[in-house]
Amino acid sequence: MQNRVELAQHFSDLGFTRGAEIGVFEGYYSKVLFDQNPRLRMLWCVDSWGPESRRVAAYDVARETLYPYASRIVWNLGTSLSVAQGMADGVLFVFIDANHSYESVKEDITAWAPKVRSGGLVTGHDYYPGKRVKQCGVIPAVDEYVAAHGYTLHTTAYDGN
Repeated sequence: MQNRVELAQHFSDLGFTRGAEIGVFEGYYSKVLFDQNPRLRMLWCVDSWGPESRRVAAYDVARETLYPYASRIVWNLGTSLSVAQGMADGVLFVFIDANHSYESVKEDITAWAPKVRSGGLVTGHDYYPGKRVKQCGVIPAVDEYVAAHGYTLHTTAYDGN
């Protein structure tokens, strides 16, 4: 897979019908997930959308952007960890693109990995060696988790988003 759009198509190819996006902001990638996967019946959109005014405005944009899919969305305003605690294990695919600090990425992966169905994928954004990513905790947190669990890491090319 070359980019996140192809990743969303891959979710469709694998027959994934339920997922969670952790860190939705304005809903860009949530829309891609729906557009590329017509089988997607339910998407949990998880973001704190606050308290900064920019984040609150992003929630309004996300609601507008995703309006055509409203019946298939569960909006979760809150912290990633609090939402994960209320989710059943083994039912989703997960895409993580929230706080990029090392500790937050590590916590998100640890909290959401059990929610992924058997044969599913824990995926995310901003793992780009050599690219400057704000709050560069993504790479070390992912590398540590992958090594500790014996997983194979697959990446896509930098897509500019």
